[in-house]
Amino acid sequence: MTFKLLSKVSFAALGAAILLTGCQTRSTVSTAEPSVQNTVSQELNEKDSQMTYNITSNTTDLSQKEMEAIIDLYNRMKDAMIKADIETLEDILPDDYEAVHISGRRQSKEEWLADIESGQMVYYDFLDSSYGFSQENDQIILTVSQRIHAHIYDSEGTWSVPGQRYFQKIKGEWRLMA
Repeated sequence: MTFKLLSKVSFAALGAAILLTGCQTRSTVSTAEPSVQNTVSQELNEKDSQMTYNITSNTTDLSQKEMEAIIDLYNRMKDAMIKADIETLEDILPDDYEAVHISGRRQSKEEWLADIESGQMVYYDFLDSSYGFSQENDQIILTVSQRIHAHIYDSEGTWSVPGQRYFQKIKGEWRLMA
């Protein structure tokens, strides 16, 4: 996959970007031209439809089926973010969910969802390149390497970010905890 990088780097985008809890940037932020947006979205969607789960590590006793169930729940969340489906996000995310921005800013679930609903945060695509699983007590940690294409407040860009999500099985069903 190829991304067109512009010579001007938007450091404001890096500071303002709110991506995923616990995420940090690993590469230079580039601001995509509006004409590039459709190409990037198309490439990400084509890749996503062909992608099998690239599980690079598993230090748990999870079965393949359980790992896929966790990834599927995570994909439901990303899909709801792209569609600005607040009802699904309300259902998937715990009430005490806290979004942590790349800048370190913290935002309650209510505030974050309001920004998505108002269009202050628009998620176009997520491209996950690998998944890792580990365990901490009764929670499973899903570590994801991904590229996110989004419009966050006044900046649009594509960011490479690692992220971690915590899951727990409650009454026989996997739930996103953080």
